[in-house]
Amino acid sequence: MSDFGDTRFPVGRKDYRCEWCGERINAGELHPQFVGQWEGEFQSWRMHSECLAWNSESIAEGFTPYENERPEVTS
Repeated sequence: MSDFGDTRFPVGRKDYRCEWCGERINAGELHPQFVGQWEGEFQSWRMHSECLAWNSESIAEGFTPYENERPEVTS
């Protein structure tokens, strides 16, 4: 559980790596970024919006970075 933190939704100025699935977040893509303290440890990570929305319960319980599947995007 988060001790404290903030989730923002910036547009990436460069490519980033999604903490959930490990795939690239392209520059110019709007995505969630969390910065704060999680169980006493400083955290700073970014994800695809669909990774955060699809897996919000798993994320709250903790997860292993880069070892999860990216959910299919339906437009």
